[in-house]
This record gives sequence, structure tokens and C-alpha cells, in this order.
Amino acid sequence: MDIQAYIESGIIEAYVLGAVTDKERQEVECMSKIYEEIAAELKVAASTMESFASIDEVKPPAHLKAAILEEIAKSEPKVISIAGNKQETSNDDHTTETISDSTNNNQSWLRVAAAVALAVAATFSYLYVNNNAQLTEIRQQLAVIVDSRDNVSQELEVLRNELSQTKTELAFLQDTATTSVPMKGIPEKAASALATVFWNERSSEAYISVASLPEAPAGKQYQLWAIVDGVPADMGVLEIQLANHLQKVVNIKNAVAFAVTLEDEGGSPTPTLSEMYVIGNVTS
Repeated sequence: MDIQAYIESGIIEAYVLGAVTDKERQEVECMSKIYEEIAAELKVAASTMESFASIDEVKPPAHLKAAILEEIAKSEPKVISIAGNKQETSNDDHTTETISDSTNNNQSWLRVAAAVALAVAATFSYLYVNNNAQLTEIRQQLAVIVDSRDNVSQELEVLRNELSQTKTELAFLQDTATTSVPMKGIPEKAASALATVFWNERSSEAYISVASLPEAPAGKQYQLWAIVDGVPADMGVLEIQLANHLQKVVNIKNAVAFAVTLEDEGGSPTPTLSEMYVIGNVTS
């Protein structure tokens, strides 16, 4: 298993964020127990997330506690007394009565409980909204980091491929069995044009290097030919964008000369001699 490729896949960051399926979660936990590299990467990712979470930690507003206490003070239970003046009537005598209103007392406590519940709910709502916003921001930042890492990985892969190709080309050119044939520009077409054919009879490989050719018009493409017994043989169309590298072409044995013509895009079965741009003879 390619441990580095698994680590670079982004599955560990997704695990830390809780953005994985149960199957993926079990897989990460299992792999972390098997491979020390994955366990270490998992620990680093978790530590990174904790660091992000503590950067902008939001605390409840300082005035919230005072507001809760003030609301409780306003709602303290009171004993209500009703004093009635002595009144005389023709029928009855009334005396002063003091009544402890238990019903109002219960209602006061209910108001206190409701105020506290409201304050607690407001506190948790405040914290939830802010912490949720932080978590969203952290996930976005981690997503950017993962994307950036993927881009770097892709760029490194391109560089690795180019380095591998360069090493292959250098080994081919340094081979003592490799022969080169420079093709110079036709004065009437492009006197300064230059291209070189390299071929190796031992490995039966052939390449072309284009140093300078005029840009092909739309719908046109350059094509390489080998001259064998006076007859041109197709060696393939050229990709000018590969000017910094050798382009592999069809190997033709017993060639006495090479030439490049401008043909319709995709190539031609026979060369257009009036559109020949470079030519070179094989020297023995």
C-alpha cells in the first residue's frame, strides 16, 4: 500500500472534521493502528484543528451575567398584604385582614424560573452560533489547505515526469550508438530553420529535436520524412510544443536523408515537396 498517497488523499483531514462515512472512519482508525505514519499524521491534523479552534475563541459577553442577576432581582417573590379599614354599616362589622397570597407567590417563582431559562438559552444560543461560525471557518481554511496541497502534489508529479523524460533523453543522446543528422532550412522557405534527427540502430529508436521552425498556419502541421532508396517514408507529424524535449518518431532503417514538410493537419501519405522547410543528408 502507498502510505504517502493515502495520507495525501485528504481522508485524514476529513476524519478530523467528522466529514467521513462510518466505513471511512473505521478504515482510518484501523490504518492508524497498523501504520505509524498514518497515526502521526492523524495526531498532527487533530492538533492543527485544535489550534484553529482556539485562535478566535468567543466568550459570553461580560454584561450577560449582570443581566441575568438583574432579571432575578426584579422577579423576587413578595408577600402581598391587604389592609382593609374598619367600616361600619347597618348590617355587619368588618375587621382588618392580612392575606398571604400563595398563588401570586407561585407565579413569581415561575417568572424567575422562566427568566433564568431564557437567559441560559440565550447564552447557549450565542455560544452555538459563534462556535458554529468558527467551525465553518476552520473547515473552509482546511479545505483551502487540502486544495493547496493537492495542487502542489500535481505540480510535483509534473516535475517528476519531466525529470524522468529528461533523464531518458540524456541517456539516449549519450549512447555511443546514437547518430545525429542536422537538417538546415530551405532558403526559399525558412533559411534560419533548424531541426535534428537522432536515431540509434542498436535500440531501433529515433527522435527529432526542433530548434526553429516557423509557426504552422491553422489547419497545417509539420511532418518528418526519411528518404530510403529515393522514396520518402513517413516518420510522423511533429508536436512543436515539445520544442524543449525530444519527440519520439518512427524509426526508419537505411535512411540516406531526412526532411520536414508542411502538410494538412494530421499528416499526408506523400510529402508536398514545394512545402519542404528543412532537409539533411546522412553522412557515413
